[in-house]
Amino acid sequence: MVQEIFVLNSTTPVGKMFTPLTFAKVESGVYRSGYPVPKNYPFLKGLKLKTMICVSALGEVREDLKNFAKSDGIELLEIDVKFNQEPFLAMDVKAVQQAINIALGKSL
Repeated sequence: MVQEIFVLNSTTPVGKMFTPLTFAKVESGVYRSGYPVPKNYPFLKGLKLKTMICVSALGEVREDLKNFAKSDGIELLEIDVKFNQEPFLAMDVKAVQQAINIALGKSL
C-alpha cells in the first residue's frame, strides 16, 4: 500500500508526498522499500539519505534514480543479484551478504 504523507508548513498543507511501495523503517536511519519512482523522490529527499543500495540485476537501475541520487548527494550502490523474478529461486547469497554488510557499515 502506498502511503500518502501531507507536509505541513505551520497549519497550511504545502504538498503531498508518497512513500515508495513497501516502505518501512528498519531502525533509526535505516529504511527499506521497493524500487522508488519519481513521485517518491520528494519523500526520500526529506529522509536526508547518505546511501541507497539497489539490490537488482546489474544495469537495472533507472537513469532517473541515478540522477536523483547524484543531485541529492546520495551514494547509489548497485548490488548485482542477477535477474530474479521467480518467487522460488534464491538470490545470490554473496550479493545479499554484501548488501547487508554495507547496510551495517562493515567493510568488505
